[in-house]
Amino acid sequence: MEKNEKLIRDLLKLAESDIVAKSKSYYVVGMTYEDLAQELRTKLIEVADRYDESRGSMRTFAHIVMWNHIKDLIKKSKREKRKIDSYHLSLTDFERKV
Repeated sequence: MEKNEKLIRDLLKLAESDIVAKSKSYYVVGMTYEDLAQELRTKLIEVADRYDESRGSMRTFAHIVMWNHIKDLIKKSKREKRKIDSYHLSLTDFERKV
């Protein structure tokens, strides 16, 4: 098994209970908790090669990555919500020309 694959496997195994707990604790507009859990797993896989054991434990690394990704997803969902809220149509836009 390649070193990176082992690192990913170990990271996901270690973080799985935290992934489930965090995905059920936070709400992101437009996502179910299963979607959020999958997003967190995907993010951990993407950044696994950045883990440096001299800077802290694997659990701490996973916690920081997941927390930052959740914050980013919440910010993104709020931006999307504001985009929708900023569209206005006046009643005259719906008037039918006779």
